[in-house]
Amino acid sequence: MKDKFLICLVLFILILMNPDSSCGKEAEKIMANDINAPTGIACDAKGTLYVSEWGAGCIALIRDDKKSIILDGISSPAGLAFDENGKLYIAGYGDGNIYVWDGTGKPEIFATGLSAPTGLLWDNGLLVANRNAGEVVKIEPQGAKKVISRGHKLPVGIARTEDGKLFVSCYGGTVDVIGPNGQTSSISDGLSTPGVGIVSAGDNSVYVVDYAKGNINLLGTDGVRKIVAGGLLSPVALAKTRDGNLLVGCWGDGTLRIVKP
Repeated sequence: MKDKFLICLVLFILILMNPDSSCGKEAEKIMANDINAPTGIACDAKGTLYVSEWGAGCIALIRDDKKSIILDGISSPAGLAFDENGKLYIAGYGDGNIYVWDGTGKPEIFATGLSAPTGLLWDNGLLVANRNAGEVVKIEPQGAKKVISRGHKLPVGIARTEDGKLFVSCYGGTVDVIGPNGQTSSISDGLSTPGVGIVSAGDNSVYVVDYAKGNINLLGTDGVRKIVAGGLLSPVALAKTRDGNLLVGCWGDGTLRIVKP
């Protein structure tokens, strides 16, 4: 009995000394706790943080851990992306429009006719996860649209890794890799409902949220998956900070958190 007590005591001390271990909880900081269904996250050139509030129809700015509304009246805003000129693109999930905002006045319509556009990525033009159509669409700066990939199961997020590979997170349960000619291959080891939040983790791998399982995964093209953060309440939005940490927006508790993988 005494030996069992000593073993338990040692284990307890080890957990206290190493809170980031598999027995502990990941280091995190809550930046905001009043976000209504955070879906997209983007940072401008100055490092200012923008978050789309899908449930409130607005775009919020987070500065010094305080939230302020900068744009309102957008139908279920989802993904966000900045171009090289500092213009902000917003996916209007509810009305099928893509909006662009130059930082003054009201946003303008950049593209129409999409079907529940969700995740965005600026990549010499705007890449759009066109959810209900199962497509990834590229919109040129002048507005011309081209489908670059088809057959995805509810695509919701897009990321390009440092080695140039294009990954698509699909709410239907897969993460797809798009080849140079538009062909796709799927990797789905243990994922349930990959969300909008997907970002590069370097070469050949991405971080991606799993909405149903409440975690953030590191996933490579070889299909190997590692959970880097867990215990989150319905994570949807995801971005990477300049110091390598992750920003995650959770629908379940309306929080925006910094998570250390």
